[in-house]
Amino acid sequence: AENALDLFPNKFGCYFMYGVVLVETGKYDEAMYILEEATLVSGSLRENIILLKIAQALLSVRNGDNKKALKYIADLNLQEIQDPMGLELAGDIYAVLGQSKKSAEAYQKALFLGANATRINRKIDQ
Repeated sequence: AENALDLFPNKFGCYFMYGVVLVETGKYDEAMYILEEATLVSGSLRENIILLKIAQALLSVRNGDNKKALKYIADLNLQEIQDPMGLELAGDIYAVLGQSKKSAEAYQKALFLGANATRINRKIDQ
């Protein structure tokens, strides 16, 4: 993943994916750095800004700071998100925060956009 940043230094998607991988592997300090870098290449594209908030909320949840995570996703409009991975992550965050209706909505839209059905359905059934 780090090589992708060398190959595509101005591609927000590479930073987003790498930041999420770092979060999910418990490398929170590195993830924080990469997500800060992502803000520099995100531009003003609304989708990038939304995905960045989701990644920052995920980092906050994994760090046990649910209050901070809520701030990142407080104004999140799932209808604006067209990225299945972003929607799945939003569903994961909402699930941790106990917002099952929002979680299910995010997972359903992720499925509609082509997310892995087996993985998503497993999360919905939990």
